[in-house]
Amino acid sequence: MQTFDAGITFCFVPDLAAAAHFYGELLGLPLTVDQGSCRIYRVAESSYLGVCERDVPPETGSVLLTLVTEDVDGVHERLLAADVTVDQAPRDNAEYGIYHAYYRDPAGYRVELSLPAGDENTDLSLQAAGPDARVRWIRRGPEWADLSGWLARAAGPA
Repeated sequence: MQTFDAGITFCFVPDLAAAAHFYGELLGLPLTVDQGSCRIYRVAESSYLGVCERDVPPETGSVLLTLVTEDVDGVHERLLAADVTVDQAPRDNAEYGIYHAYYRDPAGYRVELSLPAGDENTDLSLQAAGPDARVRWIRRGPEWADLSGWLARAAGPA
């Protein structure tokens, strides 16, 4: 079976400078590659976001970028101070077991900040029960649990 070293999600934006300000400066994602009309930011160890300036209007309803952070409230305050559009202020979501908030980037894409529920004593627990199963993000100790094999575990017997 093929394995992959990293993943990059690309979004087309009408204003690369505005997107660079939002992702690079406001959210603090490090720029890893600047290709002129495209910039690639590191989201996590092997996860990247590419933003490319294009005349094509973004399909803003088809993409949701979720950034997992321990500091949802701190990032929220930073985005509020920068007049970023807030779709939903931080709140608990019992259905998915998360604390999260939604924003719009300068191109209109929806960005979610999420803190998975659980405390330092919560064991890794991925729930799978049929095609409509939802995966719960859980903390193990002070670090996030390694979810690299979640798909195989979620697809396995419940």
